[in-house]
Amino acid sequence: MRWWRPAFPYRFVRNLYYWLEDFWRLEPKVRIGFVLRKTRAFARKLARRLRGKTGGALADLEEVIDPSLFPEHEQKLWQIHLRALTEHVDQPYKGPVTLFRTRGQPLFCSLEEDFCWRNLAKGGVHIRAVPGSHEGVFVEPNVKALAKALTLALTEAQLPGGDHQRVDIFPLSREKLAETKNIAAT
Repeated sequence: MRWWRPAFPYRFVRNLYYWLEDFWRLEPKVRIGFVLRKTRAFARKLARRLRGKTGGALADLEEVIDPSLFPEHEQKLWQIHLRALTEHVDQPYKGPVTLFRTRGQPLFCSLEEDFCWRNLAKGGVHIRAVPGSHEGVFVEPNVKALAKALTLALTEAQLPGGDHQRVDIFPLSREKLAETKNIAAT
């Protein structure tokens, strides 16, 4: 977190507002579970640090998602994702990046609008807003909106005149793009 920057207080308060708004939308039972889950994850993290164990390999699934919302096989995929995330070494990318982000983020994060992707994406960062919270973007109904936004971004990337780095996955006409935009708007 870059709390010393002039924009930080505004971003923190704005994020806190969105975070609280999302938190209070949860059912009371889910809110209690959220607080308990985060408390357990924090206690484990604190215990690891007190024992002198640090490092990315110690990613905690409960810190990122509510495992009760996902079947066991999906939890294993999340664990693989977290391991890859913590062991990955960032390298610059020449092309553009599309970042899908929600309004509210975890309370303690960088709060940068592009999550510092500009440091890696030399072709620029295109930010697309999606509904839900950072933790709830892969849960219904938010995941449907994310899928629509992803489909739209992939469709737009296929249009002629786009970035030279794009990879044509499937050909798409402008009429089909307009149809996709209409579907995404519903």
